[in-house]
Formats: sequence, C-alpha cells, structure tokens
Amino acid sequence: MKREWEKWDKPGVAVNIHQYWLKDVSGLEESHRDVLTELVREYVPRSCKSVLEVGSGTGLIYERLVPAVIDNSCYTGVDISSEMMRIARTSFPQGNFIQGDAFALGFKDGAFDTVFAFEVLGHIPEIRVPIAEMIRVAGRLAMFTVWVSPTGKTVNRGEKFSG
Repeated sequence: MKREWEKWDKPGVAVNIHQYWLKDVSGLEESHRDVLTELVREYVPRSCKSVLEVGSGTGLIYERLVPAVIDNSCYTGVDISSEMMRIARTSFPQGNFIQGDAFALGFKDGAFDTVFAFEVLGHIPEIRVPIAEMIRVAGRLAMFTVWVSPTGKTVNRGEKFSG
C-alpha cells in the first residue's frame, strides 16, 4: 500500500539517497553506521538465531552487521521501497531482503529473536502501529533509534524529495 508521504520509489530518489550515503564526505554517515553496529553488538548476542531489520534500505547496515556481528543466515531485512530493495539485493546478493511494510509485517508473532529499526520512525507521521508490529514479531528484543536534535528540542519537519 502506497501512502501519500512515501516518496522512496519516485524515479531517482533511492539511487540518489544511496549515493549520498556512500559519498559521505564528512564521514558522519560512516561513523553513524559504526555506532549502530556497536549498539547491536552490545544488545544482540552472537548466538541470536534470527534478526529482522525494519527499514533496511539499501543494505548499508547489513554490510556492517554481517558477518562481523551476526551470521548472514540470521538476518532478514525488510523495506517498503522496491527500489531500495533492488539496490540492496544487487549490492548484497547473499542477503535476505524482502519488500514489506512496517505497518503490517508479514511475520508470525515472535518470529524473530531481535527486531530493530534505525532512523526509520522519523520518516513516518504515525509510529504507533510500526512500533506495535516490531514488538509483535520480536521474541526477545525490539530496538529502534531516532535522530536527536542538537538543541535538545523536538523538531518537527517534513522531507522533500526531488526527482
């Protein structure tokens, strides 16, 4: 189901975002992925049997996690964007990337030991259902991260995509 605010599959958007993340002249994106990798290393035991990344995008977190932190056979990535999934599958053909919707994850209750979403909730206007879905399919742990305003104040802004 496409929602008016989802622009990920507009022509060029996914490719442009992926290229922006790869360019990373400042090193901030790379550093941020390092922080997320260490967060997973701290809370997800190596013996974890199954991990779901909601909003896996083009697979750049997958690239950090597998095999350094978790085994490839344990990882599943899900994203609403068919273009992001195409890039992830092309870049990481060994990965398990499934197109899916955080508002209705197509998995059984408790299907994954751990479920995480990194910087996903800031892209959607209503987060209750996606959080409930993550908790529903998590058997042990559901974790998500959000951007923190440098001023400490809540910032409400929309995103504009060109393309």
